Amino acid sequence: MENKKLGIILIIIGLFLGIFLYGIVTDLQEQNKNMQCTPSQECIPLEKNISYSHIGIGIVVAIITLGLYMLIFNKSSEIIFKRLEEEKSKQIKEERFTLILSLLDTNEQNVLTIIRDNPGITQNTLHIKASVSKAKLSQVLTNFEKKNLITKKVKGKTCEIYQKRDF
Repeated sequence: MENKKLGIILIIIGLFLGIFLYGIVTDLQEQNKNMQCTPSQECIPLEKNISYSHIGIGIVVAIITLGLYMLIFNKSSEIIFKRLEEEKSKQIKEERFTLILSLLDTNEQNVLTIIRDNPGITQNTLHIKASVSKAKLSQVLTNFEKKNLITKKVKGKTCEIYQKRDF
């Protein structure tokens, strides 16, 4: 939002400077016409002023261009910042998950990873994918529920398992 305001301000300043310089250039050209300047000592200061006015016009064009750039590309920078924030958030979640995994044994790590990668997985499918006994899986899932890591939703005769917290 700040870039948009700054862009508008730069365009306005550029336009005012442009109008002012246009007046100066017009006046200098009028003087040049009235003096009927040829390369002489009297015309050298006038020619310098005309050169400076052209430099000023270049600066005004640069200011207006910068203002337009800030207006046009404001949205793309917001998208880039949003994407960076999402990536950072994702990285933090991944680091948290890795930290939690480091506190668990191998079977628990395997089960929790499968649950995270397959939200809503049934307990029966989890038993097959994790290659653990039904009794061990039941014990692991009960511990995860106590630690507030997962939630079970009853679906008929089976349960769907979801990761409760977003790591």
